[in-house]
Amino acid sequence: MNLGRAGVATCFAGVLLFFGGLYGLARESSLYVSAAGGGLLLVGLVILVVAARGTTFSWPHPAVVAVSVLGVALFAYVNGFGATGFLLWASVPYLFCILASCFAPMRVAAIAAVVVVIAFDVFVHYSVLTSKNSTAAIAYIYSPLWNTLVFAPIALFVASLVVRRRAGEQEHNGVP
Repeated sequence: MNLGRAGVATCFAGVLLFFGGLYGLARESSLYVSAAGGGLLLVGLVILVVAARGTTFSWPHPAVVAVSVLGVALFAYVNGFGATGFLLWASVPYLFCILASCFAPMRVAAIAAVVVVIAFDVFVHYSVLTSKNSTAAIAYIYSPLWNTLVFAPIALFVASLVVRRRAGEQEHNGVP
C-alpha cells in the first residue's frame, strides 16, 4: 500500500470517527471518539502532504478561484461583511478546493469538488430560507463542516478517479 492510499484511508477513518462521535454513537465517550477522529484526520492529512512531496505545485485553477469567490460571496450576502468569523468558517471548504487545485494531478478534479461544494451551499441556503422549521438555521452553520469533511473530499476522489481512468483510456487508444 503506497503512502497516498494510507493517507486517504487514515483521513476516511478519522472522518467516520469524528462524525460518529459528533452524533453520539459512543454515548458517554462520544467527545473522546470525536476528538480521536479529528486527530486521526490530521494525521491522515500530514501523511497526504508527505506523499505529495514529489508533486509539482502551481497556481490555483482560475475556475476554482472564481467559484470559490462566488461561494464566499453567497455567505457574505446573507450574513453581511460584519460576520468575519463566520465568513472565515464558511470559506474553509473553498480554501480546501483552492489548495487541491494547486496540485498538478488534482487540478481538474478540484473543479468538480468546488462545484459540488457550491451546489450544497446553494441547496442549504434555499432550504433554510424556505423552511418553516425554527431549527433549520443549524444546517446553515454546519454546512461548511459537511463540505470540508465529506462532500469536497468525496467529489475530489471520484473526479480524480474519472480523470485518471480517462487518461488511461486515451493512452491505451494511442491519443497522446
